[in-house]
Amino acid sequence: MKGQQKSVWASLMAFAAISILFGTAAVTSAQIFPKIDGVYIDTKANAEINRAIFLRPDSFGESALIVGTSKGNAMFSKIKTDDSTFRQPVFKLFPPAQTGGALVRDINFISENKGYMLKSDGIYFSDGRTDEWNQIMSVKDLPPRPNSIPELWGMSFVNDSRVCIAGVYLRNTSDRSIDKELLFCTEDISRPRALWDEPGTPANRNNQQIQLTNIYFDKYQIGWVVGTDGAEGIVWNSKNGGKDWEEQPATIESPLLSVSGAGNNVVGVGFNGIIFGKGFSRRTNDTLTLSAEIRVDDWVEIRGRMLSGIEGIGKVIGRVEKIRTNGMLKIRIVEVTPVDLRGVVQDLIERGDISPRDVVKIEPNENSNNDRNSNNDRNDRNNRNDRNDRNDRNDRNDRNDRNDRNESNNSSWGKINVSPALRNPTVSLRSVKFADNGRDGFIVGDKGTILFTQDGGASWKPLIGTPPQQTQLNLVDFYSVFVDKKFCWIAGSKGTIVRVRFSN
Repeated sequence: MKGQQKSVWASLMAFAAISILFGTAAVTSAQIFPKIDGVYIDTKANAEINRAIFLRPDSFGESALIVGTSKGNAMFSKIKTDDSTFRQPVFKLFPPAQTGGALVRDINFISENKGYMLKSDGIYFSDGRTDEWNQIMSVKDLPPRPNSIPELWGMSFVNDSRVCIAGVYLRNTSDRSIDKELLFCTEDISRPRALWDEPGTPANRNNQQIQLTNIYFDKYQIGWVVGTDGAEGIVWNSKNGGKDWEEQPATIESPLLSVSGAGNNVVGVGFNGIIFGKGFSRRTNDTLTLSAEIRVDDWVEIRGRMLSGIEGIGKVIGRVEKIRTNGMLKIRIVEVTPVDLRGVVQDLIERGDISPRDVVKIEPNENSNNDRNSNNDRNDRNNRNDRNDRNDRNDRNDRNDRNDRNESNNSSWGKINVSPALRNPTVSLRSVKFADNGRDGFIVGDKGTILFTQDGGASWKPLIGTPPQQTQLNLVDFYSVFVDKKFCWIAGSKGTIVRVRFSN
C-alpha cells in the first residue's frame, strides 16, 4: 500500500496546482450542440499553466477573465464575453508582484463587489476592482498541527457568508506524505480574522491519511467533498451546511479531483478517466448496445479491473445466466486458471452484475439447447422480473424523494461509463462544472480532453474541435472550466484558453 500511495502522490505532485473553481451560469434560452468557437494559445508563456479561470460578472459589457499560473501568479484580461468571435485576451499580472509560489486554486465572485480567490496559502479578497486583491486569511490562521504543513485545495460557499475549505496537512512537501485531511468552515468570511471551526468528520474510516481535493455545496446547502486515501477515491457528504460529514460507501478505484452537481445529481471526476455519479440510473446506451451482442447461455471470458488485484490470475471463463434490462450481465463461473483461485473469483463475480465491457464473447454454449424460443422465454421472464424490480425500486425512490428530496441514497453512487467518449481511457479528468440550467455540463482533463453533457450528467460525449484546433489541443492538459450563460471557458497548459458555445 505504501508503494502505491507514493506512486499516486507522485502523480498528484506533478499537477499540484490543479484548479478547483466554482462557477455560475444563467438559465439559457436555447440549447445547441456545443462547439469550440475560439482557441487562444499564448506562445510567449509556454512554461505557464493556467490553473484557474473565472469571468467576473459586471453590467458594462466587459468582464475580467482571471487565470492562475504554474508560478503562483494571478493574471487578468478584460474581455467582451458576448462577442461573436473570441478575441485574444491581453493578460496583466495582478499587482503587487507575487512571490512564494502559492498557487491559485479557486476564484469566486458572490457579487460584483465581493470576490474571493483561494490560493494554496490562504484566501484573498477583492471589492470589485479586479486588479486589487488583499489577503484576508492565511493558513497560519488555521489550527496548527505539529510538524505539519497546511495546503488549501478547494473552497465552496454554503451561503453568502458561510464558507468551507478543503485540503491537506502534509508531513513533507517533497514526497507529499500525508498527515491528515484539512476541512474547516467559517460562519462569516467577511469578518476580520474569521474564526475557523473543524466540522465533524467520519469516525469509521479505513485510512486516516486522507487528502481532500475539491468541495461543492448545492443551493440546498448539501455538501460534497472528494479526495483520496492515497490509492482510492473517497466521497464525503454533509446534509447540514458542512457541520458534519459522512463517508459514502463506494468503491472508487482512483483518486477524485473535482466534484460538482446539477439538481439532485452529483458527479466526481479524477485519475484514470474515472467518473463517479450519484442520482443516475446505471442504464446507458453504450451498455445496452454492447449487451445486445451477447445472449443468455453464451460463454464469455471475463477481463477488466475487477480481476487485476488477484495475483497470478489467468483465464476466467463464465456462462451468461441473465441479461438485465440495464444491459448488465449475471454470470456463472465455469473455468478458472489456475484452479486454486476458483473460490476467490467465483465469490467476486457471482455476487454482483458484470458490465459487458468486462467480458469477451467466446462462443455459444454448445452444451446448452440455446434455441431462440427458449432464450426468448427466459428473456421474457427475466424482463418481467427486471421490470418488477425496477418498478419496486422506482416506488421506493419516489417515497424517499417525497420524504426528503435531499436525503443521500448511499447505494446510488456508481461509476458512469464514459469509455467510448475517451480516446485515452486512462487520462486524468481534472475539473467538472454544470450550468445553472442543470442540463449542460463539462469535464476537462489531459491531452485536450473535453466531455460534455446535455442531460444533467447521465451521459457524456467528447467535444472535438476542427482538425487544426484539435491538433493543438491534443498537446494541452486542461485544468479548469467555468460556465457562464452562453459559454464554457477552459484553461490549460501552454497558456491555453478555449471558449465553447453551448447556448444561443
